[in-house]
Amino acid sequence: MVDRPADVSVSARITRLIDLARNEEASKLLGVEGLLEDQLDITFLDDPLDWVAYDIAQAIKAADAEEDEEGAGPTLATLVAELRLYRLLRGEIDGIALGRLVQGYLEED
Repeated sequence: MVDRPADVSVSARITRLIDLARNEEASKLLGVEGLLEDQLDITFLDDPLDWVAYDIAQAIKAADAEEDEEGAGPTLATLVAELRLYRLLRGEIDGIALGRLVQGYLEED
């Protein structure tokens, strides 16, 4: 695990994820193609932004957890793949709306 500054914000993480999702080379490096085959079900189509927000929140919680648990949250590649699929379904990603949803999930605990 890499040490990270304590002040990494949710919005900064979301901005970086959206940037990765827009970048073809990043997707190739992360092995995004075919990654979601067995991870999504039909309910993704109901509200894909909410689905992605929930997964981002889970990944942030896992990354920020005190214990170092392998595989505790969605991987970076999964999040990028979900964002790319969202863009195919709905167009550009509203980072502000996504950030609000993620923040809401983070505050639920």
